[in-house]
Amino acid sequence: MASWRGDELQNAKTGKGAPRSASVGGGGARRAGSVGSSPRLIAQGYAPAVVKLISFASGTTRATATADYVLREDAQLETHEGLILADREAVAAEMKRWAKDFEQRAKSQDAASMRVAVAGLKDSPEDRAKLEETVAVVFRGHAHALRIDAVRDGSIEARVVAVLAGRNEAGKAERLRITEQRVGSEDDGFSLRVLDAKSQAAIHARVEAISIAAYRLSVEPGAPAHGLDGLTQRLHQLADRAPAQRSDGGTVSNAVEVRATAQAWKEKLRSQTPRDTMHLIISSKAGVDHERFRNAARDFLHAQFGDHKFMFALHTDRESDGHIHAHAIVAVRDENGVKIHPNRQIFVGWRAGFAMAAQAHGLKIASTGAMERASSQSYGPRDKAIVDAADRPRAGREDRDIAYAERPANAAMIANARRRIETARTNPVRIPITERQRQVVNASLGAWSQMAKQEPQNTIALGMTDRLSL
Repeated sequence: MASWRGDELQNAKTGKGAPRSASVGGGGARRAGSVGSSPRLIAQGYAPAVVKLISFASGTTRATATADYVLREDAQLETHEGLILADREAVAAEMKRWAKDFEQRAKSQDAASMRVAVAGLKDSPEDRAKLEETVAVVFRGHAHALRIDAVRDGSIEARVVAVLAGRNEAGKAERLRITEQRVGSEDDGFSLRVLDAKSQAAIHARVEAISIAAYRLSVEPGAPAHGLDGLTQRLHQLADRAPAQRSDGGTVSNAVEVRATAQAWKEKLRSQTPRDTMHLIISSKAGVDHERFRNAARDFLHAQFGDHKFMFALHTDRESDGHIHAHAIVAVRDENGVKIHPNRQIFVGWRAGFAMAAQAHGLKIASTGAMERASSQSYGPRDKAIVDAADRPRAGREDRDIAYAERPANAAMIANARRRIETARTNPVRIPITERQRQVVNASLGAWSQMAKQEPQNTIALGMTDRLSL
Protein backbone atom coordinates (compact mmCIF):
# COMPACT_ATOMS: atom_id res chain seq x y z
CA MET A 1 0.00 0.00 0.00
CA ALA A 2 1.18 3.50 -0.74
CA SER A 3 2.67 5.42 2.16
CA TRP A 4 0.35 8.29 3.09
CA ARG A 5 0.10 10.36 6.25
CA GLY A 6 -2.74 9.44 8.60
CA ASP A 7 -4.31 12.92 8.47
CA GLU A 8 -4.39 12.76 4.66
CA LEU A 9 -6.30 9.47 4.77
CA GLN A 10 -8.75 10.76 7.36
CA ASN A 11 -9.41 13.92 5.37
CA ALA A 12 -10.01 11.93 2.21
CA LYS A 13 -12.42 9.63 4.03
CA THR A 14 -14.48 12.24 5.84
CA GLY A 15 -14.38 14.92 3.15
CA LYS A 16 -13.20 17.53 5.68
CA GLY A 17 -10.61 18.63 3.15
CA ALA A 18 -9.07 17.24 0.01
CA PRO A 19 -5.82 15.46 0.82
CA ARG A 20 -2.50 16.76 -0.36
CA SER A 21 -0.57 14.80 -2.91
CA ALA A 22 2.98 15.04 -4.11
CA SER A 23 3.44 17.10 -7.24
CA VAL A 24 3.36 15.28 -10.52
CA GLY A 25 5.22 16.69 -13.50
CA GLY A 26 6.78 19.64 -11.71
CA GLY A 27 5.60 22.32 -9.36
CA GLY A 28 5.12 22.25 -5.60
CA ALA A 29 2.74 20.14 -3.55
CA ARG A 30 -0.86 20.73 -4.54
CA ARG A 31 -4.25 19.86 -3.21
CA ALA A 32 -5.40 16.92 -5.31
CA GLY A 33 -9.02 18.05 -5.32
CA SER A 34 -8.49 21.72 -6.09
CA VAL A 35 -9.23 23.49 -9.33
CA GLY A 36 -5.73 24.93 -9.35
CA SER A 37 -4.00 21.58 -9.78
CA SER A 38 -6.45 19.61 -11.91
CA PRO A 39 -6.25 21.67 -15.12
CA ARG A 40 -2.46 21.32 -15.19
CA LEU A 41 -2.70 17.54 -14.80
CA ILE A 42 -5.59 17.17 -17.26
CA ALA A 43 -3.56 19.17 -19.78
CA GLN A 44 -0.75 16.66 -19.32
CA GLY A 45 -3.07 13.82 -20.31
CA TYR A 46 -4.35 12.82 -16.90
CA ALA A 47 -7.84 11.28 -16.77
CA PRO A 48 -10.42 12.52 -14.24
CA ALA A 49 -10.81 10.44 -11.09
CA VAL A 50 -14.33 9.02 -11.13
CA VAL A 51 -15.99 7.67 -7.98
CA LYS A 52 -19.75 7.21 -8.30
CA LEU A 53 -22.30 6.04 -5.76
CA ILE A 54 -24.63 3.80 -7.75
CA SER A 55 -27.08 2.52 -5.17
CA PHE A 56 -27.77 1.43 -1.63
CA ALA A 57 -29.06 -2.01 -0.67
CA SER A 58 -31.02 -3.17 2.33
CA GLY A 59 -30.81 -6.69 3.70
CA THR A 60 -28.85 -9.77 2.79
CA THR A 61 -30.85 -10.65 -0.33
CA ARG A 62 -30.36 -7.29 -2.06
CA ALA A 63 -26.72 -6.99 -1.00
CA THR A 64 -26.02 -10.50 -2.31
CA ALA A 65 -27.79 -9.70 -5.60
CA THR A 66 -25.54 -6.65 -6.05
CA ALA A 67 -22.46 -8.78 -5.40
CA ASP A 68 -23.67 -11.43 -7.87
CA TYR A 69 -24.04 -8.69 -10.49
CA VAL A 70 -20.44 -7.59 -9.87
CA LEU A 71 -19.28 -11.21 -10.10
CA ARG A 72 -20.35 -11.51 -13.74
CA GLU A 73 -17.94 -11.70 -16.69
CA ASP A 74 -15.61 -14.07 -14.82
CA ALA A 75 -14.64 -11.32 -12.40
CA GLN A 76 -13.36 -12.23 -8.95
CA LEU A 77 -14.43 -10.38 -5.86
CA GLU A 78 -11.73 -9.51 -3.35
CA THR A 79 -12.77 -8.68 0.22
CA HIS A 80 -11.30 -6.25 2.72
CA GLU A 81 -9.48 -9.21 4.25
CA GLY A 82 -7.92 -10.21 0.91
CA LEU A 83 -10.22 -13.21 0.51
CA ILE A 84 -11.06 -14.08 -3.13
CA LEU A 85 -14.72 -14.91 -3.80
CA ALA A 86 -14.80 -16.83 -7.06
CA ASP A 87 -18.43 -18.01 -7.18
CA ARG A 88 -21.90 -17.20 -5.92
CA GLU A 89 -21.72 -19.70 -3.08
CA ALA A 90 -18.68 -17.91 -1.69
CA VAL A 91 -20.42 -14.54 -2.11
CA ALA A 92 -23.53 -15.77 -0.27
CA ALA A 93 -21.43 -17.11 2.59
CA GLU A 94 -19.54 -13.81 2.92
CA MET A 95 -22.76 -11.79 2.90
CA LYS A 96 -24.16 -13.94 5.71
CA ARG A 97 -21.17 -12.85 7.76
CA TRP A 98 -21.86 -9.23 6.94
CA ALA A 99 -25.56 -9.58 7.76
CA LYS A 100 -24.84 -9.87 11.49
CA ASP A 101 -24.15 -6.11 11.47
CA PHE A 102 -27.01 -5.12 9.18
CA GLU A 103 -29.75 -2.84 10.48
CA GLN A 104 -32.85 -4.67 11.68
CA ARG A 105 -35.28 -1.77 11.18
CA ALA A 106 -38.07 -2.64 8.75
CA LYS A 107 -38.68 -0.77 5.51
CA SER A 108 -41.34 1.91 5.66
CA GLN A 109 -44.93 1.12 4.76
CA ASP A 110 -45.53 3.38 1.77
CA ALA A 111 -48.69 2.23 -0.05
CA ALA A 112 -51.42 -0.36 0.28
CA SER A 113 -54.47 -1.78 -1.45
CA MET A 114 -57.60 -1.49 0.69
CA ARG A 115 -61.22 -2.56 0.52
CA VAL A 116 -63.63 0.13 1.76
CA ALA A 117 -67.34 -0.45 2.31
CA VAL A 118 -70.19 1.29 4.09
CA ALA A 119 -73.00 -0.92 5.38
CA GLY A 120 -76.34 -0.20 3.74
CA LEU A 121 -75.08 1.24 0.46
CA LYS A 122 -76.50 -0.38 -2.70
CA ASP A 123 -75.53 -0.35 -6.37
CA SER A 124 -77.21 2.90 -7.34
CA PRO A 125 -75.81 6.17 -8.68
CA GLU A 126 -76.63 7.94 -5.42
CA ASP A 127 -74.93 5.33 -3.22
CA ARG A 128 -71.91 5.09 -5.53
CA ALA A 129 -71.48 8.85 -5.14
CA LYS A 130 -71.85 8.45 -1.36
CA LEU A 131 -69.17 5.73 -1.27
CA GLU A 132 -66.86 7.82 -3.42
CA GLU A 133 -67.34 10.75 -1.01
CA THR A 134 -66.61 8.45 1.94
CA VAL A 135 -63.36 7.22 0.37
CA ALA A 136 -62.29 10.83 -0.24
CA VAL A 137 -62.89 11.58 3.45
CA VAL A 138 -61.19 8.40 4.72
CA PHE A 139 -58.04 9.18 2.74
CA ARG A 140 -58.18 12.97 2.95
CA GLY A 141 -54.64 14.31 2.73
CA HIS A 142 -53.40 11.05 1.14
CA ALA A 143 -52.99 10.51 -2.61
CA HIS A 144 -55.20 7.62 -3.66
CA ALA A 145 -57.05 5.99 -6.54
CA LEU A 146 -60.32 4.03 -6.34
CA ARG A 147 -62.52 1.68 -8.32
CA ILE A 148 -66.08 0.92 -7.20
CA ASP A 149 -67.28 -2.66 -7.72
CA ALA A 150 -70.73 -4.18 -7.38
CA VAL A 151 -71.00 -7.20 -5.08
CA ARG A 152 -73.33 -10.17 -5.71
CA ASP A 153 -75.65 -9.28 -2.82
CA GLY A 154 -76.38 -5.93 -4.46
CA SER A 155 -74.03 -3.90 -2.27
CA ILE A 156 -70.97 -1.99 -3.44
CA GLU A 157 -67.39 -1.70 -2.26
CA ALA A 158 -64.42 0.46 -3.20
CA ARG A 159 -61.05 -0.94 -4.10
CA VAL A 160 -58.47 1.68 -3.19
CA VAL A 161 -54.73 2.10 -3.53
CA ALA A 162 -53.56 4.75 -1.10
CA VAL A 163 -50.27 6.40 -0.25
CA LEU A 164 -49.94 5.85 3.50
CA ALA A 165 -47.97 9.05 4.14
CA GLY A 166 -49.98 12.23 4.01
CA ARG A 167 -51.23 15.18 6.06
CA ASN A 168 -54.11 15.44 8.48
CA GLU A 169 -56.69 18.21 8.73
CA ALA A 170 -54.27 20.35 10.76
CA GLY A 171 -51.61 20.04 8.06
CA LYS A 172 -49.37 17.83 10.19
CA ALA A 173 -47.58 14.79 8.79
CA GLU A 174 -49.60 11.59 9.12
CA ARG A 175 -48.80 8.01 8.18
CA LEU A 176 -51.46 5.32 8.19
CA ARG A 177 -50.00 2.06 9.49
CA ILE A 178 -50.98 -1.56 8.99
CA THR A 179 -50.46 -4.16 11.67
CA GLU A 180 -51.27 -7.82 12.32
CA GLN A 181 -54.10 -8.74 14.70
CA ARG A 182 -54.38 -12.27 16.02
CA VAL A 183 -57.83 -13.84 15.96
CA GLY A 184 -58.39 -17.02 17.97
CA SER A 185 -55.79 -19.22 19.61
CA GLU A 186 -52.30 -19.99 18.42
CA ASP A 187 -53.45 -23.48 17.35
CA ASP A 188 -56.63 -22.77 15.41
CA GLY A 189 -56.61 -18.98 14.97
CA PHE A 190 -55.39 -16.74 12.19
CA SER A 191 -53.80 -13.32 11.66
CA LEU A 192 -55.76 -10.41 10.25
CA ARG A 193 -54.31 -7.24 8.75
CA VAL A 194 -55.83 -4.11 10.24
CA LEU A 195 -55.04 -0.43 10.54
CA ASP A 196 -53.41 0.33 13.87
CA ALA A 197 -55.40 2.06 16.62
CA LYS A 198 -54.10 5.56 15.85
CA SER A 199 -54.95 5.26 12.15
CA GLN A 200 -58.44 3.89 12.89
CA ALA A 201 -59.15 6.71 15.32
CA ALA A 202 -58.13 9.34 12.76
CA ILE A 203 -60.33 7.78 10.06
CA HIS A 204 -63.35 7.35 12.34
CA ALA A 205 -63.14 11.00 13.39
CA ARG A 206 -63.16 12.04 9.73
CA VAL A 207 -66.17 9.93 8.65
CA GLU A 208 -68.27 10.94 11.65
CA ALA A 209 -68.05 14.48 10.32
CA ILE A 210 -70.13 13.36 7.31
CA SER A 211 -72.65 11.49 9.52
CA ILE A 212 -71.36 7.97 8.98
CA ALA A 213 -71.12 5.97 12.18
CA ALA A 214 -67.84 4.17 12.67
CA TYR A 215 -69.59 0.78 12.96
CA ARG A 216 -70.96 1.14 9.41
CA LEU A 217 -67.48 1.72 7.91
CA SER A 218 -65.23 -1.18 6.93
CA VAL A 219 -61.62 -0.58 5.88
CA GLU A 220 -59.70 -3.79 5.16
CA PRO A 221 -56.02 -3.25 4.22
CA GLY A 222 -53.90 -5.63 2.23
CA ALA A 223 -50.18 -6.17 2.65
CA PRO A 224 -48.31 -2.84 2.75
CA ALA A 225 -45.96 -2.09 -0.15
CA HIS A 226 -42.61 -0.31 -0.05
CA GLY A 227 -41.20 2.25 -2.44
CA LEU A 228 -42.01 3.21 -6.00
CA ASP A 229 -41.98 -0.39 -7.25
CA GLY A 230 -44.45 -1.46 -4.58
CA LEU A 231 -46.79 1.44 -5.39
CA THR A 232 -46.57 0.69 -9.12
CA GLN A 233 -47.43 -2.96 -8.57
CA ARG A 234 -50.48 -2.10 -6.47
CA LEU A 235 -51.71 0.39 -9.09
CA HIS A 236 -51.30 -2.24 -11.82
CA GLN A 237 -53.49 -4.61 -9.83
CA LEU A 238 -56.12 -1.91 -9.27
CA ALA A 239 -56.37 -0.93 -12.94
CA ASP A 240 -56.23 -4.51 -14.22
CA ARG A 241 -60.00 -5.14 -14.01
CA ALA A 242 -61.36 -1.67 -14.74
CA PRO A 243 -60.22 1.98 -14.85
CA ALA A 244 -59.65 3.67 -11.50
CA GLN A 245 -60.22 7.29 -10.55
CA ARG A 246 -57.40 9.31 -8.99
CA SER A 247 -58.00 11.61 -6.05
CA ASP A 248 -56.78 14.54 -8.16
CA GLY A 249 -59.28 13.81 -10.94
CA GLY A 250 -57.04 11.80 -13.29
CA THR A 251 -57.55 8.19 -14.34
CA VAL A 252 -55.51 5.03 -14.04
CA SER A 253 -56.52 2.64 -16.82
CA ASN A 254 -53.36 1.33 -18.51
CA ALA A 255 -49.65 0.74 -17.98
CA VAL A 256 -48.70 4.24 -19.15
CA GLU A 257 -51.07 5.91 -16.69
CA VAL A 258 -49.95 3.56 -13.91
CA ARG A 259 -46.31 4.61 -14.36
CA ALA A 260 -47.25 8.29 -14.68
CA THR A 261 -49.31 8.12 -11.47
CA ALA A 262 -46.58 6.31 -9.56
CA GLN A 263 -44.01 8.88 -10.64
CA ALA A 264 -46.35 11.75 -9.72
CA TRP A 265 -46.81 10.26 -6.24
CA LYS A 266 -43.20 9.25 -5.73
CA GLU A 267 -42.28 12.23 -3.53
CA LYS A 268 -45.44 11.78 -1.45
CA LEU A 269 -44.32 8.31 -0.31
CA ARG A 270 -41.69 9.67 2.08
CA SER A 271 -40.15 6.23 1.68
CA GLN A 272 -37.44 5.10 4.07
CA THR A 273 -35.21 2.08 3.52
CA PRO A 274 -32.49 0.88 5.88
CA ARG A 275 -29.12 1.19 4.17
CA ASP A 276 -26.80 -1.74 4.78
CA THR A 277 -24.43 -1.61 1.79
CA MET A 278 -23.53 0.88 -0.90
CA HIS A 279 -22.40 0.15 -4.45
CA LEU A 280 -19.58 2.34 -5.79
CA ILE A 281 -17.96 2.47 -9.21
CA ILE A 282 -14.35 3.63 -9.52
CA SER A 283 -13.38 4.13 -13.14
CA SER A 284 -10.69 5.25 -15.55
CA LYS A 285 -10.20 5.57 -19.27
CA ALA A 286 -9.18 2.71 -21.53
CA GLY A 287 -5.57 1.64 -21.78
CA VAL A 288 -4.78 1.75 -18.07
CA ASP A 289 -2.61 -1.08 -16.75
CA HIS A 290 -5.02 -3.47 -15.04
CA GLU A 291 -2.80 -4.49 -12.16
CA ARG A 292 -1.86 -0.92 -11.35
CA PHE A 293 -5.51 0.05 -11.43
CA ARG A 294 -6.44 -2.92 -9.22
CA ASN A 295 -3.74 -1.96 -6.72
CA ALA A 296 -4.85 1.68 -6.75
CA ALA A 297 -8.49 0.69 -6.19
CA ARG A 298 -7.47 -1.63 -3.35
CA ASP A 299 -5.37 1.05 -1.67
CA PHE A 300 -8.12 3.62 -2.07
CA LEU A 301 -10.73 1.33 -0.51
CA HIS A 302 -8.49 0.42 2.41
CA ALA A 303 -7.69 4.10 2.97
CA GLN A 304 -11.29 5.31 2.78
CA PHE A 305 -13.09 2.33 4.31
CA GLY A 306 -10.44 0.57 6.37
CA ASP A 307 -12.87 0.06 9.26
CA HIS A 308 -15.71 -1.16 7.01
CA LYS A 309 -16.26 -4.51 5.35
CA PHE A 310 -15.95 -4.23 1.57
CA MET A 311 -15.42 -6.26 -1.58
CA PHE A 312 -14.44 -5.17 -5.07
CA ALA A 313 -13.81 -6.51 -8.57
CA LEU A 314 -12.51 -5.14 -11.88
CA HIS A 315 -14.58 -5.05 -15.07
CA THR A 316 -13.56 -4.17 -18.61
CA ASP A 317 -16.29 -2.74 -20.83
CA ARG A 318 -15.53 -4.30 -24.20
CA GLU A 319 -17.96 -1.97 -25.97
CA SER A 320 -16.26 1.18 -24.72
CA ASP A 321 -12.79 0.49 -26.12
CA GLY A 322 -11.61 -1.35 -23.05
CA HIS A 323 -12.87 1.15 -20.48
CA ILE A 324 -11.85 -0.23 -17.08
CA HIS A 325 -13.67 0.23 -13.81
CA ALA A 326 -13.96 -1.34 -10.39
CA HIS A 327 -17.20 -2.16 -8.62
CA ALA A 328 -17.03 -1.93 -4.84
CA ILE A 329 -19.64 -2.99 -2.30
CA VAL A 330 -19.09 -1.35 1.08
CA ALA A 331 -20.90 -2.01 4.35
CA VAL A 332 -22.49 1.28 5.43
CA ARG A 333 -21.74 0.67 9.12
CA ASP A 334 -18.14 0.53 10.29
CA GLU A 335 -16.83 -1.78 12.99
CA ASN A 336 -18.06 0.69 15.64
CA GLY A 337 -21.56 0.89 14.20
CA VAL A 338 -21.09 4.39 12.73
CA LYS A 339 -22.84 4.86 9.36
CA ILE A 340 -21.55 6.61 6.26
CA HIS A 341 -23.70 9.52 5.10
CA PRO A 342 -22.22 10.56 1.73
CA ASN A 343 -22.53 14.19 0.72
CA ARG A 344 -20.98 16.45 -1.91
CA GLN A 345 -17.92 17.29 0.19
CA ILE A 346 -17.26 13.64 0.99
CA PHE A 347 -17.29 12.84 -2.73
CA VAL A 348 -14.65 15.52 -3.27
CA GLY A 349 -12.52 13.73 -0.68
CA TRP A 350 -13.17 10.34 -2.26
CA ARG A 351 -12.12 11.56 -5.71
CA ALA A 352 -9.01 13.13 -4.22
CA GLY A 353 -8.22 9.94 -2.32
CA PHE A 354 -8.51 7.79 -5.43
CA ALA A 355 -6.42 10.21 -7.50
CA MET A 356 -3.72 10.08 -4.83
CA ALA A 357 -3.77 6.28 -4.78
CA ALA A 358 -3.67 6.12 -8.58
CA GLN A 359 -0.75 8.55 -8.83
CA ALA A 360 1.13 6.53 -6.20
CA HIS A 361 0.88 3.56 -8.59
CA GLY A 362 2.04 5.55 -11.61
CA LEU A 363 -1.39 6.12 -13.14
CA LYS A 364 -2.26 9.43 -14.77
CA ILE A 365 -5.45 10.19 -12.87
CA ALA A 366 -6.30 13.57 -11.33
CA SER A 367 -9.02 14.76 -9.00
CA THR A 368 -11.50 17.00 -10.80
CA GLY A 369 -15.27 17.36 -10.73
CA ALA A 370 -17.59 16.99 -13.71
CA MET A 371 -18.79 20.60 -13.39
CA GLU A 372 -15.18 21.83 -13.55
CA ARG A 373 -15.15 20.40 -17.08
CA ALA A 374 -18.82 21.26 -17.87
CA SER A 375 -19.17 17.51 -18.44
CA SER A 376 -22.43 15.71 -19.23
CA GLN A 377 -20.88 12.27 -18.91
CA SER A 378 -23.31 10.65 -16.53
CA TYR A 379 -25.62 7.66 -16.82
CA GLY A 380 -26.42 4.87 -14.45
CA PRO A 381 -25.95 1.09 -14.54
CA ARG A 382 -29.72 0.77 -14.77
CA ASP A 383 -29.60 2.55 -18.15
CA LYS A 384 -26.93 0.16 -19.36
CA ALA A 385 -28.84 -2.86 -18.05
CA ILE A 386 -32.01 -1.71 -19.83
CA VAL A 387 -30.22 -1.30 -23.18
CA ASP A 388 -28.23 -4.52 -22.75
CA ALA A 389 -31.40 -6.52 -22.08
CA ALA A 390 -33.00 -5.04 -25.19
CA ASP A 391 -29.99 -5.48 -27.52
CA ARG A 392 -28.24 -8.56 -26.15
CA PRO A 393 -30.62 -10.97 -24.40
CA ARG A 394 -28.90 -12.79 -21.56
CA ALA A 395 -28.10 -16.48 -21.78
CA GLY A 396 -30.88 -18.51 -20.24
CA ARG A 397 -33.23 -15.50 -20.22
CA GLU A 398 -33.50 -14.82 -23.95
CA ASP A 399 -37.29 -15.18 -24.19
CA ARG A 400 -37.89 -12.96 -21.18
CA ASP A 401 -35.52 -10.23 -22.37
CA ILE A 402 -36.92 -10.27 -25.92
CA ALA A 403 -40.47 -10.00 -24.60
CA TYR A 404 -39.37 -7.13 -22.34
CA ALA A 405 -37.83 -5.22 -25.27
CA GLU A 406 -40.84 -5.80 -27.55
CA ARG A 407 -43.40 -4.64 -24.99
CA PRO A 408 -44.80 -1.30 -26.27
CA ALA A 409 -44.99 0.09 -22.74
CA ASN A 410 -41.18 -0.23 -22.42
CA ALA A 411 -40.32 1.56 -25.67
CA ALA A 412 -40.05 5.02 -24.09
CA MET A 413 -37.99 3.72 -21.16
CA ILE A 414 -35.51 1.97 -23.49
CA ALA A 415 -35.30 5.04 -25.75
CA ASN A 416 -34.60 7.31 -22.77
CA ALA A 417 -31.84 4.99 -21.54
CA ARG A 418 -30.25 5.02 -25.00
CA ARG A 419 -30.44 8.81 -25.07
CA ARG A 420 -28.70 9.15 -21.68
CA ILE A 421 -25.91 6.78 -22.75
CA GLU A 422 -25.44 8.57 -26.07
CA THR A 423 -25.38 11.94 -24.29
CA ALA A 424 -22.65 10.65 -21.99
CA ARG A 425 -20.58 9.43 -24.93
CA THR A 426 -20.89 12.62 -26.99
CA ASN A 427 -20.51 14.71 -23.81
CA PRO A 428 -22.13 18.01 -24.80
CA VAL A 429 -21.44 21.07 -22.67
CA ARG A 430 -23.35 20.97 -19.40
CA ILE A 431 -24.67 24.45 -18.70
CA PRO A 432 -24.32 25.49 -15.03
CA ILE A 433 -27.67 26.30 -13.44
CA THR A 434 -27.15 26.98 -9.76
CA GLU A 435 -24.98 29.71 -8.29
CA ARG A 436 -22.55 27.13 -6.91
CA GLN A 437 -22.20 25.50 -10.33
CA ARG A 438 -21.51 28.87 -11.93
CA GLN A 439 -18.84 29.60 -9.33
CA VAL A 440 -17.14 26.25 -10.02
CA VAL A 441 -17.23 26.78 -13.79
CA ASN A 442 -15.93 30.35 -13.53
CA ALA A 443 -13.05 29.30 -11.28
CA SER A 444 -12.16 26.47 -13.65
CA LEU A 445 -12.42 28.78 -16.67
CA GLY A 446 -10.02 31.20 -15.00
CA ALA A 447 -7.45 28.46 -14.44
CA TRP A 448 -7.74 27.13 -18.01
CA SER A 449 -7.65 30.63 -19.53
CA GLN A 450 -4.47 31.44 -17.65
CA MET A 451 -2.86 28.21 -18.85
CA ALA A 452 -3.94 28.89 -22.44
CA LYS A 453 -2.24 32.30 -22.31
CA GLN A 454 0.94 30.81 -20.87
CA GLU A 455 0.94 27.87 -23.29
CA PRO A 456 -0.74 29.00 -26.54
CA GLN A 457 0.23 25.72 -28.22
CA ASN A 458 -1.54 23.59 -25.59
CA THR A 459 -4.58 22.32 -27.51
CA ILE A 460 -6.21 20.85 -24.40
CA ALA A 461 -6.05 24.19 -22.57
CA LEU A 462 -7.42 26.01 -25.62
CA GLY A 463 -10.23 23.46 -26.05
CA MET A 464 -11.26 23.57 -22.39
CA THR A 465 -11.23 27.38 -22.44
CA ASP A 466 -13.59 27.37 -25.40
CA ARG A 467 -15.79 24.69 -23.81
CA LEU A 468 -16.14 26.46 -20.47
CA SER A 469 -16.67 29.84 -22.15
CA LEU A 470 -20.01 28.54 -23.42
